[in-house]
Amino acid sequence: MDFVGRGRGFADSDPTGTAALDPRRSQIRRAARRAVQLIEEAEATLEEASGVIANGYLRLDPEE
Repeated sequence: MDFVGRGRGFADSDPTGTAALDPRRSQIRRAARRAVQLIEEAEATLEEASGVIANGYLRLDPEE
């Protein structure tokens, strides 16, 4: 049984073509693209949250 995402080894004369046409690998690439989107959204959300916290601390400072 092939492990999804792994090549066939040295016996494969066209590993790029094999990877491009394998529907399982297409699913992996699609999942990876979605994961990248979610990570970027999470990063943006964390940056926004840190800004909110920083502004909250500034409001607590009586000198500001």
